[in-house]
Amino acid sequence: MNLICKAYSSYDDFMNLKNQWQESESHYFENNFEYLSMLHKEKVFDGEPLIIQLSNSDGKNIFINGSIEDVNYSPRIAYFTLRLIKFKKRCFRVRPYAILGNINDYETAGDIETALNTFCRKNKIDYISFSLLSKESIIAKYILRLKNPLKKDLTPLIEDHFLLEIPESLEDYFKKKDAKSHYNLKRIMKQVDNTYKDNTSIKIFTAPEDVEVFCEHAEFIAQKSHLRPLNAGFRSTQNMIKKKKILANIGFFRSYILYLDGKPSAFINGILYKRNFLTEHIGFDIQYEKLSVGSYLLLKVIEDIASNKYADTIDYSFGLDSYKKRFSSLCNEDIRIRVFIPKISNVLFMINIATFTVTNNFIRIILKKIGMYDKIRKTVRKILRTS
Repeated sequence: MNLICKAYSSYDDFMNLKNQWQESESHYFENNFEYLSMLHKEKVFDGEPLIIQLSNSDGKNIFINGSIEDVNYSPRIAYFTLRLIKFKKRCFRVRPYAILGNINDYETAGDIETALNTFCRKNKIDYISFSLLSKESIIAKYILRLKNPLKKDLTPLIEDHFLLEIPESLEDYFKKKDAKSHYNLKRIMKQVDNTYKDNTSIKIFTAPEDVEVFCEHAEFIAQKSHLRPLNAGFRSTQNMIKKKKILANIGFFRSYILYLDGKPSAFINGILYKRNFLTEHIGFDIQYEKLSVGSYLLLKVIEDIASNKYADTIDYSFGLDSYKKRFSSLCNEDIRIRVFIPKISNVLFMINIATFTVTNNFIRIILKKIGMYDKIRKTVRKILRTS
């Protein structure tokens, strides 16, 4: 079956899709039409926004929400970038869970992959990167089964995606834990409260006028977090501030900061959408690490959401941070995967990615077996933080 492929990148183009848009099928805020339309209007996308509409002869549509990005890639070994090896590529990055429409069989999935491949060839795009797909989705299964070795991603990343079903109350949450976890969580609460007594406060940020203050204070914390030396985690930029103001204007923005002695100490940057609270970033000042202030704030967020019935679940977003498993009650499997456009330079790029991914995984496994992984990671992070 041939699919008709149309591409939309401008604000006016996108607004013409309003009556056909199928966001109701997505639980992810970046597929919300109102949010996307404001991003288009304010021109605050990362990369060049692109919506692809695929239509069949019956008039059924599939929408793919993403952006075209220029990628400068150099491989990494652990924390170190090998800058002598460089690739410049053009990528169509599909946003998380951003294939909207019914894909019920492998034939349809194959038609979609073929149409995307043709579009990318015509527009000199080197590969398609699916940021997150459910591993059980038809499209993910189809891509994993691709037989063409020139297209196939040799190292797809399959990862656990943790969520928490909101309890009736924080006390109810504690009761569902085993005795050891119950004790440790209670200890975290008491430790912070007893140490700072009346000098502990939490501010909730929801309004557009709150955004700049939140970003300023979250950036203050992020600069002192263990993630900043790794160039990861929260980073306040003008684009981010604009996006969060848009989220606040449409009622999706909800974030928290913990203050100890009046000083910003931990933050949770969240988005409230469709009865789901998504934690985009969680960070804390490393000097409070022994007090587990990040966990303390997360418990307070669970308490707030449970008390006020704002959401049914907390979605800890993608990433493998250990707290996500510890504070979860559900786990799904997601996949990040690429499809390459067959040509020699892309094959070299694909082999390079695969080689260094396998090398890093092998090093990680060996270090964990000999008990050195955590020690080396802490040492390197400490060096990076003080350099």
